[in-house]
Amino acid sequence: MADQPFSSDLTADDVLNVSPKYWEFHTDPIQAMDGSAGTLLTIHYNLCVGTIAMFPAGNECILQRLLSFEISGQFCLTELGHGLDAIHLETTAMLLDTGEFELHKPCNAAAKFMPPTTPCGIPCVAVVFARLIVDHVDKGIKPFLVPLHNGHTMHPGIVSKALSPRGGSHPVQHALTYFRCV
Repeated sequence: MADQPFSSDLTADDVLNVSPKYWEFHTDPIQAMDGSAGTLLTIHYNLCVGTIAMFPAGNECILQRLLSFEISGQFCLTELGHGLDAIHLETTAMLLDTGEFELHKPCNAAAKFMPPTTPCGIPCVAVVFARLIVDHVDKGIKPFLVPLHNGHTMHPGIVSKALSPRGGSHPVQHALTYFRCV
C-alpha cells in the first residue's frame, strides 16, 4: 500500500501483545526510508507506550494521546555516567509528604543520555527511570511518567541540551536531559 499515507492505528493492546498489526507497523517501508523517523517511532511505541501500557490504571488518557500522536513519548533510562549499567542509576524520585514525587539528578553523570527531549513543536512526556526513595530508604529503580515540555518550552526544573548531530544521516537530535527538583 505504498500510495497511502503512513498511519498506524496501533492500540496499547497491539503493543503489549505484539499483534500482527504491530509487526505490520514495524515492517512498513517508511521505516527503512527514514531511519530517524523509524528510531523515533520505535522509542515512542515500543519503549514509552509499551511501558505505560503495562500500568494502564489512571494512564488511559495519556495512552490515547500518545497513540494518536497528540504528544510525543520518550524513554529516559540511560545515564551519561553509567551507560547501560542501569543498576547504578543516580537519578532519584523522593516520595514527599504530599504523596508526590520529586525527581532529581544528584550530579552531571546522572543526566539522561540520548533520548531526543528538546522541544520540537509537539508536547512531550517521558518514562523516566529513577531510584524510588521512601523515608530515606532506596526502594529500587522504578519508572515515572514525567511531562517534559509543551512543545515549545521545557517544564520548570527540566533542562534538555541537544547533542551535536552525527554526520551521514538525518539527525534524531539526541540530548542530555537534567532533572532538578522536579
